[in-house]
Amino acid sequence: MSDNVPETQSAEFEQEPPNFGEWIQATLAIMEYPATQGGVFCLQWWEHPEAVARFRALHQQYLVAREKGEMSDWWVHHWDLHAKALFDPQTGVFRDCSAGHRPRETRRILDVTGQELGAEGFPAVAANWEPAWY
Repeated sequence: MSDNVPETQSAEFEQEPPNFGEWIQATLAIMEYPATQGGVFCLQWWEHPEAVARFRALHQQYLVAREKGEMSDWWVHHWDLHAKALFDPQTGVFRDCSAGHRPRETRRILDVTGQELGAEGFPAVAANWEPAWY
C-alpha cells in the first residue's frame, strides 16, 4: 500500500461498488441542506420519475468518478447541477412538495399522451439522433 493513501480510503476502494439502493441511501443521508436557498426535498422522492432518473444518472457517474478517482469533478459537474434541478423551490422537481409529498395527479407535470408516436413525421424526427439546433 502506498504511503500517500490513508488506510481507510484504500479499504473503501477495495469494496464492491455500491448498488443504486445503497448509494442513494448513503448519499441522501449526508446531505445537510438542499443546494439552493429555500431548497425543497420530498421524503417520497421515488414517487417522482424525474428525480429517480436524475439520481440514477448521478449514481452511474458516481461509479465512473469513483473508479477514476475524480470525485471532486463528480460533485462540481454532476451533483451540483442535478441538485439545483431537483431542489430549487421555484423550478426543481420537488417544488410542489414543500409542504409534504403531493400526489402525481396534483403536480405540474407535462401532459404527454404518447399520441405523437403515431403522428405523421414523428418517426423521422425520432430516428434522427442528432439535435438540429447545433
